[in-house]
Amino acid sequence: MRARSVKTDDSLPGLCSIVLTVAVWLMVACLLPLHANAELAAGQIGLDTPESVRARGSDAIAGIGDWVLSNGFLCAAVLGADSEGQLVVGGGSLVDLAHCGRSDDQWIGLEPLYNLSRMEFLTVGDVSAEVTAHESRIATVAREDGLVLTTAFVLDLAHPQRIRIESRLAREGPGRSLFSWSELTLHANNALRNFTLNRVGQHEGFQHIHLERSPYLRIASAIRSSSSSILVGSDEQGPPIAYGYRVTRLEREDAGGRRTPLDQFGLSMDSVSMFNLFSEPLWFSSDGLGLLQAAQVPFMDLEQGSAIVFEREVRVSLRSDVASLTDDLLTDAVVVSGIVSDPLARLHFDRSDGEASSPETFSPETFSPQIFSPETMARPDPDGRFSLRLRAGSYRVRVLAPGGRSIERRFEVSGPRFNSSAGERQANLELEPIDLPAGSRVALPQGYPMRLVFRGVGDTPDPRFGDDLTEARIGGVLRENSRLSTDVHLTGTVGDPSEVSIAPGHYQVYATHGPEFAVTRAELHVASGTTARLEIAPPLREVESPGWISADFHVHAAPSFDSTLSQRNRIASFVAEGGEVIAATDHDVVSSYAAIIREMGLAKRLHSLSGVEVTSISHSDTTPFSGGHINVYPVPFRPALTRGGALRGEATRLRGIIAQAQTLPMRPIVQLNHPRDPTGESHGGAFFEHLAVVDEPYDAQRPIDAEPNRVLLERDPESGLRDIDFDAIELLNGGHMDAYPIVRSDWFSLLRQGYRITGMANSDTHGFGVVAGVPRNYLSLPDERFDDSANQGLADRALIDAVRRGASFGTTGPLIDVLLGDMRPGDRFSGRAGTLRVDVRAASWVPMSSLRVYVNGRIASETALTAPRTLAVDLRFDADAFVTVEVIGQASGAYQAVLPGFDPIAFSNPIYVDADGDGAWTPPGL
Repeated sequence: MRARSVKTDDSLPGLCSIVLTVAVWLMVACLLPLHANAELAAGQIGLDTPESVRARGSDAIAGIGDWVLSNGFLCAAVLGADSEGQLVVGGGSLVDLAHCGRSDDQWIGLEPLYNLSRMEFLTVGDVSAEVTAHESRIATVAREDGLVLTTAFVLDLAHPQRIRIESRLAREGPGRSLFSWSELTLHANNALRNFTLNRVGQHEGFQHIHLERSPYLRIASAIRSSSSSILVGSDEQGPPIAYGYRVTRLEREDAGGRRTPLDQFGLSMDSVSMFNLFSEPLWFSSDGLGLLQAAQVPFMDLEQGSAIVFEREVRVSLRSDVASLTDDLLTDAVVVSGIVSDPLARLHFDRSDGEASSPETFSPETFSPQIFSPETMARPDPDGRFSLRLRAGSYRVRVLAPGGRSIERRFEVSGPRFNSSAGERQANLELEPIDLPAGSRVALPQGYPMRLVFRGVGDTPDPRFGDDLTEARIGGVLRENSRLSTDVHLTGTVGDPSEVSIAPGHYQVYATHGPEFAVTRAELHVASGTTARLEIAPPLREVESPGWISADFHVHAAPSFDSTLSQRNRIASFVAEGGEVIAATDHDVVSSYAAIIREMGLAKRLHSLSGVEVTSISHSDTTPFSGGHINVYPVPFRPALTRGGALRGEATRLRGIIAQAQTLPMRPIVQLNHPRDPTGESHGGAFFEHLAVVDEPYDAQRPIDAEPNRVLLERDPESGLRDIDFDAIELLNGGHMDAYPIVRSDWFSLLRQGYRITGMANSDTHGFGVVAGVPRNYLSLPDERFDDSANQGLADRALIDAVRRGASFGTTGPLIDVLLGDMRPGDRFSGRAGTLRVDVRAASWVPMSSLRVYVNGRIASETALTAPRTLAVDLRFDADAFVTVEVIGQASGAYQAVLPGFDPIAFSNPIYVDADGDGAWTPPGL
């Protein structure tokens, strides 16, 4: 077991090599057999793999060269040996799991971790398939550092709703010690809602710690003797689904064949759940991990001839709830049923830690208030009926419904009774009907594209549209799902929602359509059980933008492992905000909006690019501190390939990603995303905080060839490229306004030293909670709207050329036209003197306070600014230089209401000044 670097194919000469390589793979894949027996099938994916055995859905990523297995009910996929995992460098992990033919895959991944280190892993080298009369099986083998890991993924006919995973990790030779083996179920950013069951004590349910913000002792106390984890899918992504992970066998086999059970511990966080085992039994058994257990760790190892047997299963439900899977664990428990007045409600069942009282003495009035722990969560059928199994005890059920409605009931469950005359156990409990308060609704205006922002007035709280009602919390704070928002998005087409549920109360509603349009508002009073009609004027254009196209080059939707927002709703949110060019840049998967844009009838208003956010997470010899997050666009969408043809990112330096990008058509833009994170919670995603290889931040005050910056200049021995050879950098990323001054300083530092890198402004939106298209870029292009159904290649080329030249400005509200003589941003001005003209425009709701002119990254002029105006600033240059402009303001009023967390900012890309007129631009230096 060792940290390992994987060499990317940076030496390919170009597109022809890619086409040839893919063609060879396709030919080989077509020759590989798919083993099948009735409903059972297993084999490697090729062009002739039947669609009936493929797991499909928003999170399905397997492609040619990966492996599939099916029992006719469930379809699953395992990454091939040459594919790349979510957290690890190699393949062999379970990445797709869905009901066959239902397109409901929301499974993200199941990956190993050794010695609690992201730098230690076993590389799968062999994958095979087998089908018998009763089961289909994919087997993987990894041999490394004296260890041999064999894993089988098994689907059978006897239990069609589960997949078994059987692993054996054996020591066959000398190597690094092994004290721990963990398995991670991935539910990034709560894309799957994780409900944790513990073996003893209180269940965690949907309540988990925030690892980064928790002190060591609290983290240690959160490591519990874990039973299982249930991952609840999102209805937004497709048909309902949930997954139940459970360990079924865990023991150590000594060289002599003696078997000893091992303890299993778990830790649930916002993005992963870790199930951990130690290679030896603990000296002191405990429900959690303490100092005594930690003291044993240095003495643990898997000796030669010994092995760990680790077997688990994942059950898959046709419902997006917890009860459909906890019922499988409580087959002898009481069946509790009932009916609720709203079938959209969710029922949370919590169990008291106290002793259960008898049914004869129990009543809500005498029920002692005790601590409750989560037991399960159920969703009703379309008719409001529900049924689930519960252990004996005292319970409360909290019923949550859209529009902020809720009700609580308490009840007692006694143990099952045996009916001797019937010869069977009778354990049914019918609850009294649950009647929720009548719901209130708002009828929405139709026919106009706009984003409606609802704000509660007085004691009325802001609404929670799209709430999944799980009440999932991280560190005690409610964790938003992707669709949760105070906003409603309208495209002005027939597919818009006609009404929404809302709590009774008094609201101020704002209508906005981006920075070029006015903001209108209306008062709204909603009475209980009624439908109020929202009468609000559509926003009208206040600012013209001739010669500019607005674009957001960092956008996520359901194909991204940390988002559940459907592509259709993502498009609606973008059109509502007046965006014109959208780039699909999901994490480690290439996707496309083009077909859905056409289906929605929006091709004349919205142009799309396919791209990818290369997301380096693993730590390795090559990138000991991860490689950061890098957007590459456009990237061809190739659905037959793994992850749609995404670039490789794990154990790959930035220069390796750039090399891969340069082999693609059109030489796509390589954009460094969110390079700074003042909060310190970037998980390695802020590249300039660690530079991937030195764990020291980029120093903007020092030359690039000085420590630690010099690593950016190290050339790849094969491609000759450097980490500094990227095209663009995000100055503004979503609502992270506090990072802007730091990244601006980094950007000026690079520009002064001659690195012509374009400054970008992107939303990085993953859900409705972050506004799409804010911030945004305005590209200097002919005043015509791209048609996504025609001239795709020409349009993409024009966009990419504008980005690479820096013919753009970024903004959260103000619009600017900048001219030095006749030269715009991205152009070269020749001469030692010139007049800089800045035309500042803004809608009436966008506050502004000052305009700054920078020469070589230093303020040369600052002017107070309270309203749109055109300013002229005379500049003189003693040597070659670069000029940028910045407009800033202070959020207030309507701006603060429709864009909470933002401040008005606009920045231009540089105009490069050739002061001596020699036809070349010489950077000013630090």
